[in-house]
Order: sequence, then C-alpha cells, then structure tokens
Amino acid sequence: KGIGTIIHYPIPPHKQACYKEWNDLSLPVTERIHREELSIPCNPCMSNDDVETVVAALNEYSI
Repeated sequence: KGIGTIIHYPIPPHKQACYKEWNDLSLPVTERIHREELSIPCNPCMSNDDVETVVAALNEYSI
C-alpha cells in the first residue's frame, strides 16, 4: 500500500551490548513485543488524507 514502516528497536534493550549485564535476563513480554512491534507513520506533517490512508490500512490488517 506504499505506507512506510520501520522497526525502531529490533533488539530488546536487555539484549543490547550497552546493557550486557542484563543479557541473561528472561523477559518474555519484552522479547515478544520486539518480535511483533511495528512503527507506522505518525507525525504532525501528515495530511488528513495521509492519516486516513494509514488508518484504512490498519483497519484492513489482520494477524
């Protein structure tokens, strides 16, 4: 549909090198969110038509 998406944090924080002291933690909710999350366009420069396009695409989406 031509809508830009991104995964902002593909590695859970506790698995990142800067937090290596927490690498061994078991945080299943955090890890699940990082497998399933997706960032969508959301900014003040979007036109009403752009917002409606994103909303319509989200309403069509199913898992």
